[in-house]
Parts: sequence; structure tokens; C-alpha cells
Amino acid sequence: MDSMFANAKLPPNRELLRVLDAATSRLRHRILKAGLNGPAMDPVYRDRFYASKLRGLNSASGLRNSCYHLAWSLAAIRKPLQQIVFVDHGGGLGFNGLLAKEAGVGIVIYNDIDPKFLDGARNLARHVGLESDHYVLGDIDVLKKEMKARALLADALVSYDVLEHIYDNESFLTSLPQLLGKTGSVFMSSSANLFNAYIVANIMLTKHIPAVREYAIKRRVIIQDAGSKLTNAEVERLVRASRLLVRSQIQSMVEMYLKTGRITNRRPPGMNGFDPFRTNVVDPESGWWQEHFLNPFELARVLSSTGFRVRVMPGYYGSKGAFLNPFVRFLGCRLGLFLGQFYSIYGINTRDVT
Repeated sequence: MDSMFANAKLPPNRELLRVLDAATSRLRHRILKAGLNGPAMDPVYRDRFYASKLRGLNSASGLRNSCYHLAWSLAAIRKPLQQIVFVDHGGGLGFNGLLAKEAGVGIVIYNDIDPKFLDGARNLARHVGLESDHYVLGDIDVLKKEMKARALLADALVSYDVLEHIYDNESFLTSLPQLLGKTGSVFMSSSANLFNAYIVANIMLTKHIPAVREYAIKRRVIIQDAGSKLTNAEVERLVRASRLLVRSQIQSMVEMYLKTGRITNRRPPGMNGFDPFRTNVVDPESGWWQEHFLNPFELARVLSSTGFRVRVMPGYYGSKGAFLNPFVRFLGCRLGLFLGQFYSIYGINTRDVT
């Protein structure tokens, strides 16, 4: 396990690390045996997401992220694995849940807002014999409803590259205690690390800039529908001013503009309006951010206010880890984020569950 992470910081639970290391090896062989065309899934998702996962599994460290997330999320849980309720939030193709099942976790709940991801994840799990116990399609409100209906509280929740896409992170974070048991833990990581210059430049070029035109077209349609008497120049001004807004907010902006002739409410409140490089952009119809740059310490503060004991952790490097990871750890969290590839929010629930 230690060699897999090349000096990355790991929790001190050696027995858990041993179990996850063995489970990772078994799962890797199961998925490779399934092959590219084994499980049924949308062909675009197969080519775009599943194929790259399979290529990564050609290396023994191909499930590194899933193993890392499970190690931290389960380390604080004082229960046998067979009694743990685990949530794979924003699960994508479900690799975190697959590893949890392979490791012996009792109840695994898969959750995503994308039906094509859910179908692909379920079919892959069936193909390798590691189905989750529940598959939930929808946002956190749907997840809360489904878990309440089944009288379930999660012991652990993990996500990777999900936080930066959630439109209203404050509402999401403040809802987490309703999902978790008294000693539940969350481990959520994002590669949209605003402190890492390489990550910032890469996301701007590959995510933000290409999305600007696509989402501007959607905003233009919303604005024209809400203000049919607006001139082309007025429409374009409103399009530029509404980059951080979703449909209902854009409609309110147009309504206020028609009344006063002034553009107001350009920036939504709280973390939704955080835009340090003036490039963040959101799909106005779905509320799906294109890699929203967020301040991890602000995320930690909000989660802490709900009764979690929280810390921010800098990420590790893979192939270059033996050289870079010791520097990341030596520099500590705030400076280490400049070198770490991603950041993680690690929280342990300390509130009483009512």
C-alpha cells in the first residue's frame, strides 16, 4: 500500500490498509477481465470515461484514487466493515463503490445525477459481481429522501471531482449531517485546486474557455425569452453579466433590468459567487459548474459550522510521488497546496444524531 502511494500521507490503520490493498488488487483483475465491451453502457461514455479507466488499470496503481479515498473515509469508523454504510457520491462509473464492496463493506449506496453514469455503473457492477445495494439518481435532496425511506444513516461518504461541479456547495455541505451517523466521516477531493498554478492554467484552457461560448448561447436564449423587447446590445450586455447565474437568477436579472434599466445581481451570494480568476462559468440550465475554483478552507469552514471536525489536505503525486510527495508533506497544508495536485476535505461528524 505504501509503495502504491509513494510517500503520500495515509491514515495509521494498518489493518484497513492491508484489506484495501488486497481488495484493490482483486478488483483490478475483475475489471480487466470484464474488458471494454463486457458491461453494457452508453457508447459515448464507454469511449470517453470507461476506456480511460481501463487504460489506467494497466498499472498496478490504477485504482489509486479509490483506494486513497476509502482508506481515509473508513479509518475513523469503529465498526466492522460488514456493518458500515458507505455512500459513493457523484459516483460516475462507480469505482469507489466497487472497491467498497470488494473490501467487504456491508451496505453501499451509489448516487449520481446522470442517468447514463448510473446505468453504466450498475451494469459494470453486475458484470463483475459487485453491485451496490442501492442506486440513487438525483441530487442530495433525493439522496436524503431515499436514505430516510430506508432508515439508513451513512458511516462514510466519499467523492472525487464532484465538489467543483455542485452549484450550491453551501447548501450541500450543510445538508451532509442529515445523511451521516453520529461518528460518520466524509472525504471529498477536487482537482480544481485554485492554489496550484498548473491546475489553474489547465482548467482555464481546457474547461472554462471552451464552455464560455456554449453556455453564453444558452443564456442568450433565456434572456431573449424573458425580455422580448430588449435590443441586441442589451441582450449581449446581460449575457456577459450573467456568467455565474442559472435560469431563475437570469430571469430575475432581466426582470429587474426591464424595470430599472440597471443590471444588478451579477454575482450570486456566498461560494456560488466566488470567482477569483474571472473565468468560472456554469451551465444555466443544469447548474453544472465547469470546474468551479473554490477555496478549500472556506469549504472546511462551512462544513465545520455544521458539527464536523474538519481538515484540508493537499493531494499527492502519482508517478512523480517519490520525489514530490515528501515536499508536499513537509510544506504543510497551506504551502503544500501549491504543489499538491488536488485538495481533500476530511470531516468527522461530532454532532448527536436526532
